[in-house]
Amino acid sequence: SMVHNYCSRRDYCSSDRAVTDIMQQLEGIVGRCNVNDRDIKATITALKAIGNAGQSRSTRVVDKCLGNSVPQEVRVAAAEAYRRMPCDSDRQTLLTAMQSKSEDAE
Repeated sequence: SMVHNYCSRRDYCSSDRAVTDIMQQLEGIVGRCNVNDRDIKATITALKAIGNAGQSRSTRVVDKCLGNSVPQEVRVAAAEAYRRMPCDSDRQTLLTAMQSKSEDAE
């Protein structure tokens, strides 16, 4: 939320060193989204923070958490992470996951 508020007042926020550092930390926590029971809470928290920041640079990391092999609660957090992303962000992976009949309806 702090990143979102900070960036809403600046034109070129995505190149700001502080913002880049924060987003890299969050993206590092999510990583490839190979989640196990031990780190599921940290992954969900990082996805929520990415969603709060609303930086489109993170869509490639969020997309990794939309796959069938990822626990359902992580996939939901990944889908919700798009809520503040700019409208021109690539949402193709999200749309594919939402349209898939093999996915859980939640």
